[in-house]
This record gives sequence, structure tokens and C-alpha cells, in this order.
Amino acid sequence: MIGKSFFHAFCAVALVSSAALAFDETITVPANRTSNIATFSANTQDCHLIGKPKMTVPVKPKHGTVSFKWIAARLGDNAGICKGRMGHMMGAFYTPDKGYRGADSFRIGMTFPKYEGSTETSYSSEDVNIVVK
Repeated sequence: MIGKSFFHAFCAVALVSSAALAFDETITVPANRTSNIATFSANTQDCHLIGKPKMTVPVKPKHGTVSFKWIAARLGDNAGICKGRMGHMMGAFYTPDKGYRGADSFRIGMTFPKYEGSTETSYSSEDVNIVVK
């Protein structure tokens, strides 16, 4: 079962280089399940997809795994005029080790095109704190 996503990275053409992650809180996930912990999308001001982000996990979790999947979902609160529209985005999923309960942490990195049709990119990363219950 996939948990609820809480974050959408939104990049308008004028703001594309300012894409940043914002994991300011600890994310609670259930034990023994894969949970969707975040989604990432880069769109123009008229809601066109700029490009698929390249995701990395530069610091791995000690008590689970992180994976990414291209999914269709509604754009979130950070999406400006695109809020609530269906779009494609990268989902980040965390799976705790079987039977594990407790704290875990890792770092997610992402690279987006700077603007539609661009070969230039922008990289951002952020530490993520998880509590498995």
C-alpha cells in the first residue's frame, strides 16, 4: 500500500533554478510497508512538464530502502495555478527493513532541467528523517 504524499516541488519557468526540497519535519511511516514519502515535479507556468527529474540517494538509510517511480498524481499546494491538476511526477518511496521500528534518515537528491527544452540542470538535495511505527 502506498502512503499519502506530502510534498511537491514546483518549478515555474522563472523560478526553475530555485527548486528546493523542504523536509522540515519527521515523516512517520508504518512498519512492514512501502510508503510514498514525497513527489517531485517541474512544470512551466502554464503547467507543462519541463522534464523528468533524475533522483539519487547520496546518503542511504540504515534501516530500509528508498526507491523512485514515475507516477500520475495531482499537483500539490506548491504548484501555483497548476494546483490540483493531474500530472506526472517522480514519487519517492521508503520501505523499512522487515520488522524494523524506530528512526531512520537519508538524503534525497534530484536534478531537474533548468527550463523547458534545456540541457542545463539544477541539483538540490535534502536530508529526510523517518520514524517507522
